[in-house]
Amino acid sequence: LFAFPFLRFNEWVAEKQLKPDPITFSSLVKAVGSTGDIPAVREALNLMHLAGINNNRIAYNIALECCSKAGDLKQLKEVAIEMLDRGIQPDKYTLSSVFKVFLFSFPYYSFNIYLICKNTK
Repeated sequence: LFAFPFLRFNEWVAEKQLKPDPITFSSLVKAVGSTGDIPAVREALNLMHLAGINNNRIAYNIALECCSKAGDLKQLKEVAIEMLDRGIQPDKYTLSSVFKVFLFSFPYYSFNIYLICKNTK
């Protein structure tokens, strides 16, 4: 279902003789994530790895943010585990993305999450 846009992306990259970099893939993850299509986000991450880019924390933080906004705890956990398995260390943006799922899905916890985030550097 979501492979077609990526096939076109691959065709466009090949046609223009481009070499995608971490910024390219971060932008791709953000673009497909803005539609709420989490499987497409995962496919964009997979394409990034197939292109040999394996340490793009920004793309993973964007993917986590997309999972949070979609309220998809299962995918959020899988993306976070994949990130750690690839040796990418979390930062304050990673924590913010992970905590946002509680803000979007469980408003009751919002104040406590705010207090935790306020003290995070």
